[in-house]
Amino acid sequence: MSTDDTKIKVKFQDRSPFGKGFYIFWFTFKTLFYALLLSIVLEFIVMKFKYPEQGSQHSANLLENEVGYLSDNFKSVVFYGKTSAGLTIDASNKIYTLMFVSSGFRDFDKRFSAPPISTEKFLVKSIKRVYSNMRPYALATVNIAQLFVVRIVVILLSLPAFVLITYAAVVDGVVQRDLRRYHGSIEQSWIHHYTKSWLGGPIIVLPAMIYLALPFNAPPAIVFMPSFVFFGLMIYIMITTYKKFA
Repeated sequence: MSTDDTKIKVKFQDRSPFGKGFYIFWFTFKTLFYALLLSIVLEFIVMKFKYPEQGSQHSANLLENEVGYLSDNFKSVVFYGKTSAGLTIDASNKIYTLMFVSSGFRDFDKRFSAPPISTEKFLVKSIKRVYSNMRPYALATVNIAQLFVVRIVVILLSLPAFVLITYAAVVDGVVQRDLRRYHGSIEQSWIHHYTKSWLGGPIIVLPAMIYLALPFNAPPAIVFMPSFVFFGLMIYIMITTYKKFA
């Protein structure tokens, strides 16, 4: 472990509970913000080079299919009398209202999406010409923001799987650790610490960011299955190689 890593870890451990909570919140906010920006940029690239004839309809299709995945895979999840898909659609509609209606963008779109008229001023004509080229990207941004909310809900509903995998890996790992100690095998604590460093960012955060930024539809089970497997494997190795006095 480098000196810089040690300083960062000690600095985080010395924080107050409020400081740790704020740090985790800020890290989560930055990660989601960067994932949203990446998803918008990737969608623009796909619209420009892969599906230029579809325009913003491509992102609308992504949103529709993602809601379909949510409805098919989480039918039994109910909150406050509504299914997870219903609550997600409500949240997605609020994002749409905030970005498209409350911001005044709908009125702007209604005015400047029409073809230029000869009696209009030069400035209005210029804005209409520029906006006619930018309109598909503006609408795609709204769709991607809604899609982002839906995928966040899918990730949150997938977290219990990590809990179940952790429980199974811990139980099996403790048994294997006791067998290793009983047979007098050599303990190597560096494996435990090296494995622990992989938990979190590489196994959980990275797949989540990839899923949030995907410019195409993919079943959540396929995206997160490798993460589930490696997460359980890391927990198993970490518990099996745990050494009380490292």
